[in-house]
This record gives sequence, structure tokens and C-alpha cells, in this order.
Amino acid sequence: MLGYTMPIYVYVIESLLVALILLSSFAMLSSRWVSFYIHSYAFQSFLIFILTLVLGIESKNINLYLVAFLTLFIRTIIVPYMLLKMIKKFNIKEEVKLSVKIPLSIISGLLLTVFAYFLIYRLISPFSPKIVVNASSIALSLVFIGFFMIISRFTTITHILGILIIENGIFLLSVVVVPTLPIIVELVVLFDILVTLVAMLILSMFMKMQTGSFSTAMLKRLVG
Repeated sequence: MLGYTMPIYVYVIESLLVALILLSSFAMLSSRWVSFYIHSYAFQSFLIFILTLVLGIESKNINLYLVAFLTLFIRTIIVPYMLLKMIKKFNIKEEVKLSVKIPLSIISGLLLTVFAYFLIYRLISPFSPKIVVNASSIALSLVFIGFFMIISRFTTITHILGILIIENGIFLLSVVVVPTLPIIVELVVLFDILVTLVAMLILSMFMKMQTGSFSTAMLKRLVG
């Protein structure tokens, strides 16, 4: 989108979509239920699919069409299905142990979002439209919130989702700032999601066999 002149209605749609994408991350921070995290991730990925499709239609970029529908298939359908199936198969407890309480998690998310906006504003605001600055700020905030989820939740499933949210943020940033990014790069990123997910699921099952739990709080036994 950087360097493109879009009609005002596209800006309005994009602004609405990226705002909803950010809200989906805060929805995760406001809950302690694993299935809610997974459905929120699926919703967030669906919004990214719509945003990519809108940009593809407006810019008449066939690559964005392909990336959009791969996003729908992999992020919105395949990944949530695999995670929900894992919960059911291994009887993973729905409630997640938190190292940071929900109110403080939301406040931390807000601070991370403000910090992301400050960084993006300083980096690209002199030569970018305001809509790009706002969308890029939200994309970077997803990366920060994903890292925060990894360190503030004690379940491997939430760690996997944190990594996936980080990837969503990176993907959103690439779509907004460089929509003409070569299709091979986007395909490699999508393939990387599946590889990462499978690897994390294998590690989670190994941890289950070793500790009898999917909670990373059990790993403190290894310290010292």
C-alpha cells in the first residue's frame, strides 16, 4: 500500500479491519480460556484475509488474491482445527494459568500498542500516509502482544498462539507496507506457519510425556 493512492472507502474499510484485528488481540488478553484464544485467532486471521482480499481487488494484484485465500485456508481453517483437535485429543484444561492478571494484561497491551505507534511514527511517518502509519502500528503491536502472551501464559497452546499472533503481525505489516512483495516470500511465510505449528505440537506432546502436563509452569523443576 505504501506508494499507492487508494480511494477513501478503501481507507475506511482498512481502518475498520485493522482496528478489529487489534481488538481481537485484546480479546485474547481479556480471557483465560484456551478455546476462546483459538477462536479469536481464527477471527483475527479471517479479518486479515478480508483486508488482503480488499487490497488485492483494489490494486488488481493477483498475488494478493492467492495470498488472501491461502490465508483463509491455512490460518483461519487448518491451524485452528489442528489446535482444537489437540485440545480434545489430549484433554487439555480449558483454563489457562496466568503470570499476569487480566486487568494488568490489558493495561500492558495498551502500553505496548502506544509504544508500537511511537516507533512506527518515528520511523515512517515523514514519508507515509497516516493510514499506513496507523495500520503498521497495529501490525507491530500484534508482534509485541504475541511476545507478551508467550511470557504471561503458562500453557504451550497459548505459547503457540503467541507465535502465530507474532506471525500475523509480521504478515499484516508486509501486506500494508509492501503489497507488491514477491509471492514466493508470502508462500514461504505461510509454509513456515505449518512447520512451526507441527514442531510446537510435537514438542508439546513430548513435554506432556515427560512432565504429565502441558503447563510450562512445570518446567521450573528443571531450574538449578
